[in-house]
Amino acid sequence: MCAEGNKENAEQPKKKFWVGYNPIERMTLVNVVFVALYSVLTAILACIALQQYRALKTDVRPWIKIDVEIAKVPDRSISVPVRAVNSGKTPAKNYDSGFFIEVVNNGDDPRLDGAGTRTFANTGVLFPNTPTDVTVTYTFGESDFQDIKSGKKFFVLYGMATYTDFFRVKHWTKICRFFAGNGLFTAKKCTDYNDIDDN
Repeated sequence: MCAEGNKENAEQPKKKFWVGYNPIERMTLVNVVFVALYSVLTAILACIALQQYRALKTDVRPWIKIDVEIAKVPDRSISVPVRAVNSGKTPAKNYDSGFFIEVVNNGDDPRLDGAGTRTFANTGVLFPNTPTDVTVTYTFGESDFQDIKSGKKFFVLYGMATYTDFFRVKHWTKICRFFAGNGLFTAKKCTDYNDIDDN
């Protein structure tokens, strides 16, 4: 009897796609396809919205650019003007910066470790296209001064500015400039120090 039952089931015709479905099965299939398409479309739209939001944040955020005037070494005491400008579209909040001067033996890399006297500038808010200036002063020892003039040494001015935007995201800009006489100098670590955040 079991064998006959299996034989009868095997002889039942297979349902053709869609044509052989009853209305409830058709409605179920339509709903499944609709939900799948809706989920994919929602994921795509969410991804597009996230990309647009990130682009908006990047477009309107503050961008701090730091310029340093080329310094010559006519005397043991120097003054190097440093200007920071917000070139972005919105104010930079909690702006804080610090700059250092380091004398380096030519042939060695700068340490860039923040040792020595820090010249700082900070403001509560730095509005777009509004500069803030600070002058970094330094007095070389007589030996360093003569070595810089002869090319045995050079010096670097380096530092970093930190600030936040309206989204409370923290940002930073690092800068390093080297100053020396004629010739080749081991200042690659200084030039590599220049960078901005990716936030």
